[in-house]
Amino acid sequence: MSYQNVFFGDLKNPSFYSREGDDLEGTEQSTYLPPTFTDNPLMTKQAMNIGYHFIVYKPESVAVTFYITKDPTHYGEDIKTNIERSVANIQTHIDRIDGDLTIKWLGVNEEMRGKQLGQFLITLSLLYTTTFDGTIKLATLDDDSYNYANGIEDDSDRRKAQRKNIYCKMGFDYEDDTGGPEMEGNVHELMEKNIKKFVKTRSRSSSRSSSRSSRSRSGSSSMRSKTPKKKM
Repeated sequence: MSYQNVFFGDLKNPSFYSREGDDLEGTEQSTYLPPTFTDNPLMTKQAMNIGYHFIVYKPESVAVTFYITKDPTHYGEDIKTNIERSVANIQTHIDRIDGDLTIKWLGVNEEMRGKQLGQFLITLSLLYTTTFDGTIKLATLDDDSYNYANGIEDDSDRRKAQRKNIYCKMGFDYEDDTGGPEMEGNVHELMEKNIKKFVKTRSRSSSRSSSRSSRSRSGSSSMRSKTPKKKM
């Protein structure tokens, strides 16, 4: 499928770039990277290096990728390298005509699992969708995770399995309880359910890090003041 524009950049210190040769009108940044998104506490209260890559097929059809890296080095519009070097990434598609967000891929490196990076990226995508187009209501995905938890007849076993499933924990539901990977949820409800948890978690984490840093600096200062001068 041909596309009109490609936009890319960083979210930690927001930047906005376009592919060379794209025909721009001058309103693209406010449209595709609005301050209501970059200024949200979910973004301002975290310290991760997050890159983005938007492919605009047409104004009604946009592919959105977010990826997390260990260092701030990104590779511009080379999305393939960016994804390969990332520790986690999510690839989605927003269809403004059908009014839905489709999560096409979610990947987290094995050594980084257990840090809720997948849940964070889903929440980030939900937030982006609501700020990009608030009329979009439906979020869909196919559950191909290790903890697939559908089609389990025993109620107790099903509930136990779904408590371990990332999508169930976030509020997604299987379209057919008897089986199948298809899941769905309301974009706005899912975002509200999860964003508060992440903002609160990140804030506590940042506070603890600042406190430890402050104690470390204080301790280092004390140690330096007690170090005897060398005799000449």
